Amino acid sequence: MAKAARHSITAQKIVNRATVFSDFELAGAVFTGCALAQFEDPSYGRIVVRDASLSDIKLTNCSAHGICLERLTVDNLATNRATQLEACVFNRVTLKGRVGPIITTPANPSLSWDAKEAFASGAVAYYEKVDWALDITNAEFSDVDLYMVPGHLIKRDPETQFLLRRASFENTPIDQLDPIVQIFVDRFNATPFDSIVAVAPKRSAQFRNFLAALTDLRDAGLAE
Repeated sequence: MAKAARHSITAQKIVNRATVFSDFELAGAVFTGCALAQFEDPSYGRIVVRDASLSDIKLTNCSAHGICLERLTVDNLATNRATQLEACVFNRVTLKGRVGPIITTPANPSLSWDAKEAFASGAVAYYEKVDWALDITNAEFSDVDLYMVPGHLIKRDPETQFLLRRASFENTPIDQLDPIVQIFVDRFNATPFDSIVAVAPKRSAQFRNFLAALTDLRDAGLAE
């Protein structure tokens, strides 16, 4: 396995080019203004990152779209903003340690309707063959939204990371829920998946508010 440390990588962009990164360890790397993206292959074979260990990574103004991430461990990930992982899929990816704000989202809204639907369908098909997608049990987030990953495929800490199922809210008026909970429940309008994980981010100033709202939801039988 190749090893690298303390790299600084700036303005490197790989777009729509068949690429596989595998079998490496990376520690202390700083990525600035980098992009790893493909917009043409909803079967998720175009750009793949697999079988790697990353630690103490910093991302500044970086982006990703349509990437397949498999068998990775990421320990401490700093981001300068809410880093969007657009239309990305995960298989046995572990996030742990201190993790900056990240959000998984559907395909980029600039794509055609057909392309966006193709990526959504491709993600559904991909996860049918996955036994677990993410392990966030030991991750300490500052902010996180994982609504584009099936919740039942996420390993989690049940004390601060809650499983929500679409069916639980079918007959529940959303305006009767806590505003924090409303944000998570509204994600079911954007995701093709029937379960999501809602996280009370430990490193957020709003941690206690998130935790209280989600704990109340579980006490009401609407979360696990």
